[in-house]
Amino acid sequence: MKVVFIGAARAGKTTIILNMLYGICNQKYKATIEDHFNFCAKLPDGKIQVLDIVDKSGTDEFPVMRDLRIRQGEVFVVVYAVDSRESFQYAVRMCQKIKAVKDNERAPIILVGNKTDMSSERSVTYEEGYQFLLSWKTCFFIETSARLGDHIERMLHLLIVRGDPNNERAPIILVGNKTDMSSERSVTYEEGYQFLLSWKTCFFIETSARLGDHIERMLHLLIVRGDPRFLLEVELALAR
Repeated sequence: MKVVFIGAARAGKTTIILNMLYGICNQKYKATIEDHFNFCAKLPDGKIQVLDIVDKSGTDEFPVMRDLRIRQGEVFVVVYAVDSRESFQYAVRMCQKIKAVKDNERAPIILVGNKTDMSSERSVTYEEGYQFLLSWKTCFFIETSARLGDHIERMLHLLIVRGDPNNERAPIILVGNKTDMSSERSVTYEEGYQFLLSWKTCFFIETSARLGDHIERMLHLLIVRGDPRFLLEVELALAR
């Protein structure tokens, strides 16, 4: 599977890749023109998914090369830094560029808001990234901290599931409801997430129907997850 990482300079693309593949964090910045990585991921069904990853330059200095990689790509990870509005605007332009070059409204894109560890300097809110997500039917959104390793494993899961072209699957969204009953919780978030990892076709979200928490996000998952003709929702009650 050909994966193309695109984003503004200093958004943390290379750091995300190094953390995702090797569990290391290199905080020394080095401008990238183009780097290549190969990674073999073992899927829950035992099969091996080979990721051919291209880390593209964060500038528009080589537009012909960039457009070539977009045409060759199968899945796109568009990265911005939450402490840089300029990088978010660049990410939006790159999402538009991907769909224009691919001429495909269903080009699989994962939008990644990186550097959540820089919360005191945040200039792009989670809600802004999420609202952009809602306007793109084939886009998924996640925030990460490559420096701390936060949500990197979840991003890898999204990457594998989102881009597998040979995956014949019944789409399932696993919903852990009643998060407002936290004092009586008997099922942890980690248990739901570990179950998610064992099911290649499943997505997981926690909600509070009583408070309305994350209901809109679940609706988005329901829309983008697949053909609603055969969508199956599974609800897991966290507090019984």
